[in-house]
Amino acid sequence: MKKPLDISKQDWGFFLDALKNWYHPDKRKLPWKDIDNAYLVWVSEVFLQQTQADRVVEFFLRFTAKFPTVKHLAKASFEEALPYFKGLGFYGRLRRMLETAKAVVKEYDGMFPNDVEALQKLPGIGPYTARAVASFAYKQKVLAPDTNVARILGRFFVPFRPLAPYKGSKTPPTKNFSDQKWVMEYLEWFDENYPKDFNLNQVLMDFGSHCSAAAPKCETCPLLQKCEFGKNPERLLQLVRKPKVSIPRHYKKVVVGILIEGKKVLVSRRKKDQTFSGLLEFPGGKVEVGEDERRALQREFLEEVGVVISVRPPFEKIVQHEKRQVLYFHRCRILTGKPQSMEGQEVMWMEQEKLDAKKFLPANKGIIEQLKKSRL
Repeated sequence: MKKPLDISKQDWGFFLDALKNWYHPDKRKLPWKDIDNAYLVWVSEVFLQQTQADRVVEFFLRFTAKFPTVKHLAKASFEEALPYFKGLGFYGRLRRMLETAKAVVKEYDGMFPNDVEALQKLPGIGPYTARAVASFAYKQKVLAPDTNVARILGRFFVPFRPLAPYKGSKTPPTKNFSDQKWVMEYLEWFDENYPKDFNLNQVLMDFGSHCSAAAPKCETCPLLQKCEFGKNPERLLQLVRKPKVSIPRHYKKVVVGILIEGKKVLVSRRKKDQTFSGLLEFPGGKVEVGEDERRALQREFLEEVGVVISVRPPFEKIVQHEKRQVLYFHRCRILTGKPQSMEGQEVMWMEQEKLDAKKFLPANKGIIEQLKKSRL
């Protein structure tokens, strides 16, 4: 067993005492807190992946009202469960949930196992979720190392190493204090030294909003006395973000969807009555008043090619000053439906390796090389 070089029993004791004094059980009321139902804990943990807690509450209540037990969920198809998940995004989570539910019913008669290793063998459950269920539902003294936990522990225990200022390069500086790898290496140590009088995972989850990634409240932090990161003014260099693309006001927003299945990408050919007629493009269109980029792209795909899609955050933005517009490129996935022409344009699947040999719209052409390199 490794012993963390940066953790002494004295510092660990100070860390736990300070957080225990800071924490108040009623500080943040959430419907999945302080319950011993493994199914509900599991649902909340899946929903909290990639989504902030305040936004999850509504979806959690709606979903668990429809599917109150894992046996109810195991009987549902993706299409039946989708309306109660829709809006959370990252719909692959729902597909994995259905697989997990069926496995729990088949292998454990609808009762989630209380052992971390057994939980982790279920489809769709990784190291963090397995430990979270064991900790919150079964009160086991195990650390659940998500990004927030790694950041808080790392900032306090990993020696502070100031980095060079960010000066406009494309790659922001690496933030060693938020790396989860070192926490994973020492899980046995954390488990052996887990506090017996409170749930450290719950405290760290709530403390994540105080010790946030971009704007930690170091001046009022209960850990400040021994936290090198919090006491060092150079920590601000660690929080630098890649500058946003400057988009002048009154520019039109255009969303573009990259829909990939296997080695093929969905493309369409512009109609004869359109500018650049005959050229290929990825499906998409303008963002209407009152829409955000994601909903606009979902609408465009439904109107143009007849499919319901999930939409990931944009991976590229291109500002076209001559046209006074900005293009947002998103990776998408089909939820329901089969692509077809809904507005008279030709719609087709095309091999990725053949894209650069075809005639695309100029802005669309510029994204093809990126697709080949990143395999989005």
